[in-house]
Amino acid sequence: RIKFGTLESLAGKGDADAKESSASAGTKSGVEVLGFSQETMLSKGKYEEQMRKFNVEMRARTIAAPTHDNDVKMQLRKFEEPICLFGEGPAERRDRLKRILAKMEVEQGVSAAELIKAASRPDRGDSSYQYEEIPKQIFYTEGSEELRKARVWVLQYSMQQARARVSQAKRKQADLDKYIA
Repeated sequence: RIKFGTLESLAGKGDADAKESSASAGTKSGVEVLGFSQETMLSKGKYEEQMRKFNVEMRARTIAAPTHDNDVKMQLRKFEEPICLFGEGPAERRDRLKRILAKMEVEQGVSAAELIKAASRPDRGDSSYQYEEIPKQIFYTEGSEELRKARVWVLQYSMQQARARVSQAKRKQADLDKYIA
């Protein structure tokens, strides 16, 4: 009979003692103990990593995360994560928060609700901050006279070009109407 693995867990000894005891145990009881090959260990590691990712994804689907975008940003900020990645909208940001919470939950063994509660403690940051609506105002800065002149020139040039383009389009339409009629 062949068994794979080592007898360290059975013998409760260190590496050197385990090798000696496995050699002697193999001869005494007729059981040959073979170690796992490197390829088997690599595939076992890949499998464990895939299972960890799967568990994180499954957990992320069931985590209740805040729905208001400002609350999501606040939570990301408290977990010291970027609040916005390039091209990321509110839905993707919320999904990212869920993945972060799930990963922390799986790695630390603490529920997502406890993580959010711990992150919202006053010593972590100002959790009493309320987002207030800032009234939108028209804001501009007066430009220099040179900038004004440049803009007027661009306007006049564009108007001349547009006038010529429109007159040419009208002329072509009139010729087409004559030809069809």
